[in-house]
Amino acid sequence: MSSEPQYTEAQLEQMVVKFEALKEAALYKKQHKREFSFDGESYMHEHDWYPWQLEGFYSDKPQWMTMAANQIGKTISEAFHFALDVTGRYPDWWQGYRYEHAPNCLALGVDSEQLRAVIQPELFGDIIDPPSGKKYFSGGWIHREEIGRIEWSQVPNVAKRVEILGKYGRGSVVLRTSSQSKTGSGSLSFAGSRICRIWVDECPPDELIGQLNVRTANGNLGKGGHIGYTMTPELGK
Repeated sequence: MSSEPQYTEAQLEQMVVKFEALKEAALYKKQHKREFSFDGESYMHEHDWYPWQLEGFYSDKPQWMTMAANQIGKTISEAFHFALDVTGRYPDWWQGYRYEHAPNCLALGVDSEQLRAVIQPELFGDIIDPPSGKKYFSGGWIHREEIGRIEWSQVPNVAKRVEILGKYGRGSVVLRTSSQSKTGSGSLSFAGSRICRIWVDECPPDELIGQLNVRTANGNLGKGGHIGYTMTPELGK
């Protein structure tokens, strides 16, 4: 006599339905990260963040910097903050600055690999490349239905510009690398533009910081934009 549990056909069908529902729920949580706490059991709330992360969220300064060790949450918190500003969809508990228009934003990484491996997954999720049709992002801190048209760069699987369908209309996130945008040594690809919000991941060249300040000076509908820096002191500084 078999010791394995015996199930009726109806019970097996119910288990399949339940399994599919759990898969859909897990996928929804992955594609809508702002809605859920880190344990996935409740809505994202203020108490899900450390005090030092909240200090960055609620700063009233035009610039802030988080310099800390690897793997403690600086990139995650800035990606969350950036996603709120880009979409204009803030939680009820938010006490920081609120953008009330569709902003033009810039995410600046060191090189293309950092954009592909760190910044893009945090903001937009995984790249889905179906057998037919255009490839797209699955959704992350910026949710799947908030991601519009994607302009891909010549570097494989690195976006150049992503349209954001936010609360106040169509905004954008431009992705660039600081190693390819040094003043005087390459194409300063965002020169001449007015930018509302910038996320700089890892320390940019000194000569680039002035350009970032200029680009945000008249951004945010002339009120001045914001820059958030996240970096690890790899070289002791």
